Amino acid sequence: MLRVSLLLSAAAQTVFASQVFGAFDSNPSDGRTVNPEPNEGRAAIRCCTNKYCRSKDLNNKCLGESASIEEAEAACARMDMRLCNNEELHSGMCKGTGCGYDRHPVWGTVVPDRMTVDSCTVDPNVVAEGEAEVGAVRCCSKNGKACISRVNSDICLGHSETFEAAVEICKEMGRRLCTRSELRSGICCKTGCDYDMLSTWSIPDGSCSSQSIPAPMKSSAAVRCCSTDGSTCTSLSPNSNTCLGEVSSYDEAEAICTSINMRTCTRSEVASDLCCGTGCGYNLKPVWSDEDKIKQKLFKKPSAPHLVFFLIDDMGYADVGFNGGKAPTPNIDRLAGEGVILTQSYADRVCGPSRSALLTGRYPVHTGAGPLNLLPNQPMGTPLSEVFYPELLRDAGYRTHLLGKWHLGLCHEKYTPTFRGFDTFMGILLGSGKHYDHTEAFWGNGAQYPDLRNGSTINEMASIVQSTEYSTELYTKEAERLIRNHAAEVTSDPFHLLLSYQAIHTPLEAPKKYIKSFKNKGHSPNREKLFGMISYLDHSIGRVEKALKDSNMFDSTVIMFISDNGGRLGKGSSNSHFRMGKGSVLEGGVRVVSFVKGTVNDLAPLPSGIRSDALIHVTDWMPTMVSLAKGSVAKAKALDGFNVWDALKGTAPSPRTSIVWNINRDSLTSRVLPTAFRFGDYKMLISQDEDRFDKLGQPVIRDGNRVF
Repeated sequence: MLRVSLLLSAAAQTVFASQVFGAFDSNPSDGRTVNPEPNEGRAAIRCCTNKYCRSKDLNNKCLGESASIEEAEAACARMDMRLCNNEELHSGMCKGTGCGYDRHPVWGTVVPDRMTVDSCTVDPNVVAEGEAEVGAVRCCSKNGKACISRVNSDICLGHSETFEAAVEICKEMGRRLCTRSELRSGICCKTGCDYDMLSTWSIPDGSCSSQSIPAPMKSSAAVRCCSTDGSTCTSLSPNSNTCLGEVSSYDEAEAICTSINMRTCTRSEVASDLCCGTGCGYNLKPVWSDEDKIKQKLFKKPSAPHLVFFLIDDMGYADVGFNGGKAPTPNIDRLAGEGVILTQSYADRVCGPSRSALLTGRYPVHTGAGPLNLLPNQPMGTPLSEVFYPELLRDAGYRTHLLGKWHLGLCHEKYTPTFRGFDTFMGILLGSGKHYDHTEAFWGNGAQYPDLRNGSTINEMASIVQSTEYSTELYTKEAERLIRNHAAEVTSDPFHLLLSYQAIHTPLEAPKKYIKSFKNKGHSPNREKLFGMISYLDHSIGRVEKALKDSNMFDSTVIMFISDNGGRLGKGSSNSHFRMGKGSVLEGGVRVVSFVKGTVNDLAPLPSGIRSDALIHVTDWMPTMVSLAKGSVAKAKALDGFNVWDALKGTAPSPRTSIVWNINRDSLTSRVLPTAFRFGDYKMLISQDEDRFDKLGQPVIRDGNRVF
């Protein structure tokens, strides 16, 4: 058997010699095997394997005492055993093995900071040149999931006389030296070459690279604890150096950390080098943490699915990748691919009427909210007699929030969001505004007035907010905050967010670096700016997705995504092969980009990776969401919308067979406004603004042609 002391530096050997009998409490109260104080140079012999301890030889005779450690080692070697180490003697493993040795001095091998974990011993204390004459080489994978002592499963990595040489050996294998805590945690235990009893080269905790960001919290996750000042992180109990383990709730994790005078780490700490390589193979495991110091306690499944609705302003049918667009939209495309892409989803031809139809589930011709947009100085709004869907969600127990554009009236506070069903609101009340200074020509006289507002409580008139932050960033940050705060309450109340981005409505503005990335690629100046806006929008939607995942809400969330009308021609948008754009009742103006993603869990799942040609209109989202919320539409007036959830699931055809766009005239000029009807696969248009068709008032039926 190799002598452990031979692997130690001179200084370490001096420590070893002074502690050859051990250095434990001499008057224990628990009867453990301790008290190995020197006794005239003699001590009892006890021998160990990784699993048990003996005080007697193979003939059942006491091993006796010896005057030197060499004699003791030889006695153990004759039984194919080794001397016990101080941790084994101290642990009680040898208690009651006979010969009266429980109270006798006992020979034991002591290496500074030697640890016994999972029935094997390693010495991770050799970390730099000069601290040892030689050290064993063990290498860990960069993610901390695996440890090896061999090359090709048969050749031992051996020993090196310098720390640098050990580093190079691991580097050549595409690995790194293990950290101290990794060695202590047992990840390297029993990896062969008899290294369990040898001093082993190692690096300090927090020195490993390529740390994987931990997965979001699950029903069971590992425990890592950080010091109050954030300087240290551990996966091991400081008293027993055993792994802190996995528990099923945040409360349990917090209690464990508190018991060792530490705290749960923040999500960023867990994902950083601070916690990297602290052992127990936790680098790739879900780990309980605080999310930016907001405690994410044990997740409660909501009583109904969370509903997150992305309402994009003026996005063209082909402004996204999943519909053949050229702007990069990886986050939007991924979410769409995980759900149902709608190829026949319709809205109104302009912003305001579409939004009224969404909120009420009724055609604008039935609410008086169309067919034209509200102007800033019009003393009008969607009638107060109309019931908005967030009121019905709130009746069903939802927390409801609106961020972004309103455009449904501001002539009196009762027409504004927090008086119409939303618990909170931050955004603009008008139909458009500048994306940085948040001003708009309010009274039609050319003067610019601020319109960024915040109504933080129910029935509170939204007040002006001073900011120069880009609108998409502003709304995204607030969405992240609302999501984190909802999760931190540990409530079963479901969450609803209508994220009504101003983007990509004019003016075409975006952070310069996003616009710059599309220059010199053959795009028009408008298209460069538009692509910059779309790219930033996609990045922001990815952040909202991440916030939901980090807050353990994503699996219970239904995500809906639509544009309020077709893309605006002449401003860079593309409506694919559909004719015309925003403002027209032709397909390019009213057929909109849309998808729905169901929950991951069993609350409201949907198929994934499919395209559906189910006929959907913007009025259908109101009854569909209220149905998902287990609410009632009884308070609302007669709806034009249908619950289309079964159609989205593919278990039934769409209940919708027709759509109406306008039937009225301009009240000032009496002219017939752009009007259309869809019946099945046919569409009738009546319009003086669509000069491709017959004269005013004469219906045109596209005989035999499907609606494309």
